[in-house]
Amino acid sequence: FADSRDRVFAIRPSYDSVERLSAVRAAVGCPWIRIGLDPAAMLMSGINPLATMQQMGQQVSLVHIRDGVPGHPDHPGQETRLGEGEVDLRGLLASLNDWEYSGPLILRRTDSASPALDLAAAREFLRRIL
Repeated sequence: FADSRDRVFAIRPSYDSVERLSAVRAAVGCPWIRIGLDPAAMLMSGINPLATMQQMGQQVSLVHIRDGVPGHPDHPGQETRLGEGEVDLRGLLASLNDWEYSGPLILRRTDSASPALDLAAAREFLRRIL
């Protein structure tokens, strides 16, 4: 369907390993099915987002920029303000650069009493490290 519409469709993994993502993409068999990477969601689910990016970077079509602390499938981690969690943002951005990624970086904050303030702080944090 995606190829007939000349559109990219992105799947957003959370609990999915690189092997599972590769298997799903192979089973679908459509190069227009790409990955919408949310490193914080992956980390909160116990998956290493940097390893995923390093191995599958050429299939990434968009990236959510947020932070969190690790969890595992039985006990998910928690979202944090950008720069206060354990997502390796510098490593992720370096890997994006290595893959010559030119897609969107989407600032996202879902678990906050003051999301507007957190997003403004996230924008400033990104400006400092980019």
